[in-house]
Amino acid sequence: MKTNIIYLVLFLFKIVCANIILLNSSDIHIDKPAAFGPSIAKEGIRGNLSTLPVDSLYGCHSITVCPTTHWIALVERGNCSFVDKVRALQQSGAIAVVIGDRYSNSWVTMYPSGDASDITIPSVYVAQYQYLSLLQHLAYKKDRSILVLLTQEENFSWTKSDISLLLMTCLGILYALYLTWRLPHRQRHMDYDHEESAPVEIIHSLPTRVFHKEKTDEVDECIICLEEYQETEIIRILPCKHEFHLKCIDPWLIHRKRFVSI
Repeated sequence: MKTNIIYLVLFLFKIVCANIILLNSSDIHIDKPAAFGPSIAKEGIRGNLSTLPVDSLYGCHSITVCPTTHWIALVERGNCSFVDKVRALQQSGAIAVVIGDRYSNSWVTMYPSGDASDITIPSVYVAQYQYLSLLQHLAYKKDRSILVLLTQEENFSWTKSDISLLLMTCLGILYALYLTWRLPHRQRHMDYDHEESAPVEIIHSLPTRVFHKEKTDEVDECIICLEEYQETEIIRILPCKHEFHLKCIDPWLIHRKRFVSI
């Protein structure tokens, strides 16, 4: 269990933020590498960022005509999985893929929905602001292409989704550890109580009597509830000759102990 926790923490710390640098303007857009496929090399990836034709906006299918040479695909999130997009664009000749979200400015980690061992090109995710900004830069280009450099950022930065994932995972592990300890302990306690309690049939076979107050100065009371016996109440008589309310002693012997300390 401890080893799994260590592996999880190391995996999360390997997730870093990267940059998309527009070489013609030096503008920088933050992105987030996918959790599948190769990482971006230290020297970065230099290429022509290009969008796809309108009918291939989401990049879910390979295209036969590349928009430019040595190109990095910019596609929109949706309609298929992250892995399917990268696989289709890899088959189309792209050297990297940038996947953007048009409607949400929150950051997500692109996890594979299936086997991604065949993915040989890196891919990154950009939120709404970065995605729309990149589209705006491309809109001013006649060939719908702009020279960019994908680089790694040395500093690690957490996102809300990563923090939530880590917290939920840690809470789940702690709860599992609690159950691992609690269930056997509870079972032992139940077994102990069962061994200590008296059999129901034996208790019900013990004699009883109806209480009638006698003319005496002695006060008769049940030492369990500490209340005086009332006329016509049912009294249980134990083998030791001690007497108790039937309503008090029966639950005590059945659910707690097979004896009463007096």
